[in-house]
Amino acid sequence: MKNLKIYKAFPAYDNYLDKFYHTNIELKNMTFFELQYALIRDGFPWIFSWSTNINNSDVDIFETVHNCEWLQKSWDVNKKIYINWQIEIVIEQIKSFKPNICVLYPPELFTQEIILQIKSVVNHEMVIVGYDGMNRMNVDLYKGYDLIVTCSDYISDYYKKNNKETYTLNFCFDESILDRITLKSTQQYNVGFSGSIYAKMHDYRYELLKYLTKRIDIEVRSEFGTERDYSLTSKGQLKRLIKRKDLSNYLGLWRISKANTGPVFGLEMYQFLHDSKISINMHGDHINFAANVRLYEITGVGSCMLTDWKTNISEIFIPDKEIVTYTSYEEAYDKVKFLLRNETLREKIAKAGQQKTIENYTYKKRLPHLFSFLKRFYNFNS
Repeated sequence: MKNLKIYKAFPAYDNYLDKFYHTNIELKNMTFFELQYALIRDGFPWIFSWSTNINNSDVDIFETVHNCEWLQKSWDVNKKIYINWQIEIVIEQIKSFKPNICVLYPPELFTQEIILQIKSVVNHEMVIVGYDGMNRMNVDLYKGYDLIVTCSDYISDYYKKNNKETYTLNFCFDESILDRITLKSTQQYNVGFSGSIYAKMHDYRYELLKYLTKRIDIEVRSEFGTERDYSLTSKGQLKRLIKRKDLSNYLGLWRISKANTGPVFGLEMYQFLHDSKISINMHGDHINFAANVRLYEITGVGSCMLTDWKTNISEIFIPDKEIVTYTSYEEAYDKVKFLLRNETLREKIAKAGQQKTIENYTYKKRLPHLFSFLKRFYNFNS
C-alpha cells in the first residue's frame, strides 16, 4: 500500500532565522533532520505544521524552510557550490522525495518558469500547489500552479471566479505548543501586542497603538522602528519635527518605541501572548474579513483577545463570550479598561475562547480534511 507524498517548502522571517541560529550556534554541524527538529521544537508558526500534526497513516510529508541557508545546505552532504541555492536545493529534495503533491510558497519566488523547471526534472505525475495567505488575489502570480490553498473563503472565491482550483485552509493553532510554554506563569502584562507594523500595510495598527499608548501601558513586541516611515531618527521625521508640523506623530512614534522591546517568535511569542491578560489583534489595512493567524494563537494560549470587528467574526468566535471586538480606537480603549476592571469576566472569556480554538481550530482537526481533498484532487488511491 503506497502513501500520498506531500512536499512543502515555506519561508520563515529572515530575522527569526538569524536570531535562532545565533542563539543556537551549537546547531552548526548538525544534520538536516537534527536542524529540522530543533526548528520544530521552537514552534515558529506554519513552517512545520503539517508534518507535526499529521494523524493520517497513508500520508507522508516532507516540510522544509527554503530560505534557511544552514538547514537547506545541510541537506547536501557533498557541499556543492550553488548558483541559486534556494531553488536548486528544493529541486534536489523534490527529486529525492518524489512527491505526488508539491506545495511551494511564495509565488514571487516559485514563478511559472521555476515550476516548469521543477516539473522537467521529475519522472512522475506531480500536482503543484500554491498558497495565498496574504490576500494577494492576483491570478497572474499563480500561473503554472494546479491548485491554490488560501486562508479564507473570501480569497478562495476570487480564484474560483478566475477559474483557478482552490481550497480553503483557515489558519489554525498547534495545541502541542501548550506543552512547551509555561502555563503556570502569572499574566504579568495587562495589555500586549505582538506583530509587524509596516508602513502602508499596518498604518491602522500604528494609529491604534499611538492612540492607546497615550492612555494606557502596553507591552509591544514588534520590528517597529526599523522602517524609514516609522523611524524616530529618519531625516523625514526630524524635518517634520523641526518644522513643528507633526509633533503629535513624533510623540506617538516615541511612545510606541518606548513600549517596544523588539519582535518575538516561536515559543517566545506564544509565552508573551499567554502572559498578557489582554492581547490586541488587528488585521492588515486592506483586509475586510477576519482570517489572520493571531485569532487562533491568542485564544489558543488562553489570553483574552481584543480584535478588530469584521463582518464574519461571529462565524469564528462569539463576540463578548469567547472574544471581544472593537470598531474604533475609542472603543478599543474603553474595552481594555473594562476588561482590566472585570477580572472574572475577562478570564471567563479567555477560557471560552481557548476552548473554542482547541475544540475546532487546531491543525489536527483541520488537516485531515485538507489531505482528503488532496487525495481526491490527485486522484490518489492508496
